[in-house]
Amino acid sequence: MRWTELLDRIVARRSEPPPHVGVLRIPLIDGWESGRVWSTWNVDAELVQPHGSLFGGYIAAVTDEMLGMATMTVLADDETFTTSESSLHFFRPASAGNLSVEASVLSRSRSSAHIEVAFANAEGDLVAKARGTQIVRSQRDSEGGTPTQTAR
Repeated sequence: MRWTELLDRIVARRSEPPPHVGVLRIPLIDGWESGRVWSTWNVDAELVQPHGSLFGGYIAAVTDEMLGMATMTVLADDETFTTSESSLHFFRPASAGNLSVEASVLSRSRSSAHIEVAFANAEGDLVAKARGTQIVRSQRDSEGGTPTQTAR
């Protein structure tokens, strides 16, 4: 399947998400365009700690998924990817309710993509921002033709 077809299927909710997305309650993207994806994450109250803030590890998991989704928007059909690093900075606590999440490709070279992910609360205040790097490889260059990462 082509990356653009997969992204369209995810947005239309016609693609079965990988198991980790369901288990970790990671939001699906609501839309995409070349170099950008976005989502509204309805944070379940069960994910909030007793003192009222969302566990940061969930934001890290959503970050990694959004890094991948944004990368898919700039890949050729014969390319694959894997996360090589990410950093996450928190600015204010998030709680139950809606967070808007947007991931944008900052740059793309032959072998990597650099992406930024921003999380904002319902008031529009920045909650967290992350940056990450994806290693991009041609499937035909991968050992034995096996992709380094399968479609999410």
